[in-house]
Amino acid sequence: MRFLASLLGMVILAPLSQAAAQAPADPGFGGLAGIVPIAVAAGKKIKLTGYIKTDRVEGPNRSPGYAGLWWRGDRDGNPPAFDNMAGRGASGTSAWRRYQVQLSMPKDVTNINFGVLLGGGGTAWFADLKIEIDDQPYTTEMFDAGLTSSPPLGFKYVGKAYEWAVDSFVLYNGKPTFRIRR
Repeated sequence: MRFLASLLGMVILAPLSQAAAQAPADPGFGGLAGIVPIAVAAGKKIKLTGYIKTDRVEGPNRSPGYAGLWWRGDRDGNPPAFDNMAGRGASGTSAWRRYQVQLSMPKDVTNINFGVLLGGGGTAWFADLKIEIDDQPYTTEMFDAGLTSSPPLGFKYVGKAYEWAVDSFVLYNGKPTFRIRR
């Protein structure tokens, strides 16, 4: 009987301990990344707005995690323009709220990326992204700013330990939303 209990313990606990050993110490982040053409936004004021709702978003060891919007302009591998809402994004459990990130993009950037992210664990929903360049709406068929196509057109997934999906059950203004969960 003792042998059976020991064997059962090895069979059940071994996968759990292996998973714990393979799990990263820091949950990191997961999100979506899109590109805005340099010719359209370099040297201009850029703004990204969108709506975010969260459920139990937190970082490692109950430190603050967050869900946010982000912009990044690169030059020679360095980001002279960067904002990912660290310290001011949606956290914990929150209702739908409008957020924005705004930057002055240097003229000499070589790449301009933007998107949504979940830093830490929990669930975040995103909806109704809008881009403005020099206070004028920017629209294009290059990406799905409503985040309702699956996968969202023009975006790539970032963060291997996260799940992404268009969510037809959590709606914003009657439309599906985009969910990131860890």
